[in-house]
Amino acid sequence: MIDRNKLESLLGGDEKMVQRFLDIFKTQTPEQMEQLKDSINNKNWDQVSITAHSIKNQCKYLGLDDIASQASNIEQLAEEKKHLDLLSGLVIQLNERLTEIMANSI
Repeated sequence: MIDRNKLESLLGGDEKMVQRFLDIFKTQTPEQMEQLKDSINNKNWDQVSITAHSIKNQCKYLGLDDIASQASNIEQLAEEKKHLDLLSGLVIQLNERLTEIMANSI
């Protein structure tokens, strides 16, 4: 569940900015997930790491620490080029969790 209070605190209580962040998150996240999938298919591990890092930080701002941890795991594996065979499954799990959050919380 999104921690709206954490986001409000980070954005100085500016409700307009909170809503803007949430709108951007809802728009960009599906695009980022597609980029993750494409980057894995193309074995572009640097891009996988960069995209996962971005998702991780956005989730932290929203208090989605479990999901941020999942994204961090993807980022690390891609960066270290270890257990690359696990990335597709991890991205599917991440996508499912983010889709659920967006459907129920935003």
